[in-house]
Amino acid sequence: MTNTKYHLLAIFSILLSKLADQILLFAIPIIVFKLTNSFSLSGIAFFMEWLPRVISLPISGRKLDKCDSQNMFVHANFVRGVVILCAFLALSLTSVSLFLVLCLMMVINGFYYARSFVTVQYYTSHVYSGKKLAKVQTYLMNIEQISQIMGPAIGVALSVYFNILSELIIIAVMFVLSSLFILRLPKSYFIATNKQNVIQSNIVKDLQVALGVIWYSNKLRWMVTLTIFINLIWGLMLSMGAPLVTGTFQLTASYFGLVQTVTGIVNIAIFMLIPIVLKRCSVAILGFSATIGMITGGLLIGAGQTYTFSLSVIFLSWSLMAFLTSTFVQKELNLSLKMFLEKQLG
Repeated sequence: MTNTKYHLLAIFSILLSKLADQILLFAIPIIVFKLTNSFSLSGIAFFMEWLPRVISLPISGRKLDKCDSQNMFVHANFVRGVVILCAFLALSLTSVSLFLVLCLMMVINGFYYARSFVTVQYYTSHVYSGKKLAKVQTYLMNIEQISQIMGPAIGVALSVYFNILSELIIIAVMFVLSSLFILRLPKSYFIATNKQNVIQSNIVKDLQVALGVIWYSNKLRWMVTLTIFINLIWGLMLSMGAPLVTGTFQLTASYFGLVQTVTGIVNIAIFMLIPIVLKRCSVAILGFSATIGMITGGLLIGAGQTYTFSLSVIFLSWSLMAFLTSTFVQKELNLSLKMFLEKQLG
């Protein structure tokens, strides 16, 4: 294979993994709510998937210092595929508790998602540099946006021919294929051209240093608090989306897929408009306006009497939140951290 074919194969593998993850996020809330008819259990299932993601991020980063990115990506996606397939077989062939099996599956999936995510970030920043790095990062951003649109759309299309539970087989196959495609790439493709010395560190000490930096800076404290606040609401919206559409409004899983797909399209449109809007006002003003819009959207959803009205508000709220998280918070956090470090280093 030529280098171009290697690049395309790597990008396709990452896209396949991202699509599988989005279809899984589409299917699990619907499966849990349809079989339990419980908002609380739907929320717990979502929590059981996201908590391991957060906890395993520093662990995955430390693990990556000791092994190559190719093996870690292959192992992470292969394990996710096998676990999801085992969960499907357990639910289809045995009488075990559906909720417990799905929760266990989501815990393992969340843990290995972090490994896959960290590996991709590490790989791009160490193998590429300069203009090529910027180009690859653009590809990854496009992959993320495409998966947000196509994932739910594919989930809806699959639900026409398969029941929601059977979609787990397809998701498992996608994860396994993603790992096999990366395995086809030569080891030399993963050798860092942007080499850096690996610093031996301790996770606990690293967290203590990070918390100390945040606590010392008043602006950083407020920005981290805002980030936590946004992520809590974002998690609530994601976990309650399926129960709202299929439960409260008594609509099909296809409509829930429509909600997610159109939301992804609106998000991309907003991302494209951000540079234009920022020429007319500051990031702080736009971020504050987005926060107010997000809160207002949540209140309107609670007061909404019709599906059409609430659906339009969901689009608005999710899109504003995507902007706020990706643009305002990240930019302000990076700027505050840079200013703090420059001040400390003199």
